[in-house]
Amino acid sequence: MNQEAERAAAREDNALLAALPARERNDAHRASQLFTLEFGAKILEANTRSPHAYFPIRGAVSLIRTLSSGPTVEVGVVGNEGMVGVDIFMGAPAQLNDAIVQGEGSAWRMSAEHLLARFQRNGEVQRQLLRFTNAFITQVSQTAACNRAHDMEARLARWLLMMHDRVAAPQIRMTQQFLAHMLGARTASVNEAVQKLEAAGVIGHRRQEISVLDRPGLEQMACECYAIVCRVYDQAILN
Repeated sequence: MNQEAERAAAREDNALLAALPARERNDAHRASQLFTLEFGAKILEANTRSPHAYFPIRGAVSLIRTLSSGPTVEVGVVGNEGMVGVDIFMGAPAQLNDAIVQGEGSAWRMSAEHLLARFQRNGEVQRQLLRFTNAFITQVSQTAACNRAHDMEARLARWLLMMHDRVAAPQIRMTQQFLAHMLGARTASVNEAVQKLEAAGVIGHRRQEISVLDRPGLEQMACECYAIVCRVYDQAILN
């Protein structure tokens, strides 16, 4: 299957599962349930062991870390390209973050026991899960560097592009207070960045919703981090 055909298949399924050989992919589907991702739902809770893994088909799930002093920040986002629940096969006693749906859609939900059994066979399932985990770690580390080094408009553009890729719709539901939590920034700084992107004509903004109006223009305003993470995920899924 060539790369264009693989991309087309991934759009109809979770890309990580679509990369598996047909027998293992069908086995994963039989062992999973189709699960609705409802906006704002918490599908995994921080400081607990994940009872299920989620493989989004459409939609986006944010991994949110809440500090003991109160602030919350998004450490990563997962969509069609991957899965939520890596603690299941990484030997962790618990996963540290809340997993909250930020873009509604659907996912395959698989029990932790079934996923771990397939992972321990040392086959293609293990290989793909580890490739995704490496790509996700890259996303987390690149986001940390981005939040430290780049200006707010570029960071906001990067985040909106990542969400736009995953929700498969021009409108992204959110409040500016929520954006401040996701970006680890003050609400006033996020408000100013939203206004600048809106003035540039790349987004539209109204209460609890941002619309992507000019995707190429938004890409030009984003920092290098967006392209770096996209390249890593493409390599993980297609190789």
